[in-house]
Amino acid sequence: MGYYSQMTPEAPLAAGQATAPAPKSTSLSRLFSVFTSPGATFAELARDPHFILAWCVQIVAAEIFGFLMIQRVGVYAMARQAMMQNPATQAMSPAAQQHSLAIAAVGLRVSFYAAPVWSIVVLLILGGIFLGLANLLLGYEASYKQALAMVSYAFLVMTLYTVVAIIVIALSATPSSLQIKNLVGTNIGYFFDPSTTSKFLYALGSHIGIFGIWTMILLGIGLGKLGGKKGRTGSGLSVVVVLWLLYILASSGLASLF
Repeated sequence: MGYYSQMTPEAPLAAGQATAPAPKSTSLSRLFSVFTSPGATFAELARDPHFILAWCVQIVAAEIFGFLMIQRVGVYAMARQAMMQNPATQAMSPAAQQHSLAIAAVGLRVSFYAAPVWSIVVLLILGGIFLGLANLLLGYEASYKQALAMVSYAFLVMTLYTVVAIIVIALSATPSSLQIKNLVGTNIGYFFDPSTTSKFLYALGSHIGIFGIWTMILLGIGLGKLGGKKGRTGSGLSVVVVLWLLYILASSGLASLF
C-alpha cells in the first residue's frame, strides 16, 4: 500500500482553496525592475501602490544635479549662454544686458533650489491627469494612489537621465562650455546648432530622444496596467503617444515664441 500511495498523484486543490499569493517585491527591487520588467512591475504597483522611495531617489538626484549646475557650471554662465542665443537680448544696450543677466542668474539659482519640490508637484499633477485618462477615457476603476505610483516609477527614467547628466558635469574639464539645454547627446536636438536652428525645430528635436521615448513607453505600459485584468497595454500606449505628440508640438510652438 505504501508503494502505491507514493505513486498516486497528489490530490488537486479543493474547490475554494486559495493558492499561495505571489511574493511581493520590495520597493528597492522595483527601482530596478521598472527598467528590466516594466509590465510585471506596473501590475504589482497597481495591486500594491507605493512611491515614497521613488520620490526620495528623484529628490536626491535633483539636489545633486542642481548643486553641480550652480557650483560647476555657474548661474551667470548659464544665463549668458541663454542670452547669446536670444536675438532680442543681443539688441539691448550693455547696461540692459547686465541687468537682464543678473535677473536671469537669480531666477536660475532659485529654480535649481526649487527643482526637487517642483518635480514632486509635477508628479502629483500627472497622477491626477493619468487617473482621469484611466477612468474617464479607458473606463478603468483606478485610484489616485495607483496612478501616482505608476507615474512616479515611470519617471525614474528621467532620473536616470539626471544621473547621466550629473556624471557629464562632474567629469567635464570645462563645465561652463557645456550645452546647458542639452547636456547629454541622447536626443536629436543635441546635434543642432541652437544659434542657427529655428527655435521650434530645436525644441522639437530636444523632445525626441531615448529617455523621452522610453518614459513615454513606460507611461503607456503603466496606464494599461491600471485597468487590472481588463487593462490593455496597447490602449495605454495609444493614449500616451497621442498626448506626447500633442505636448511636444505645443511646447515647441511656445518655445518658438520666446
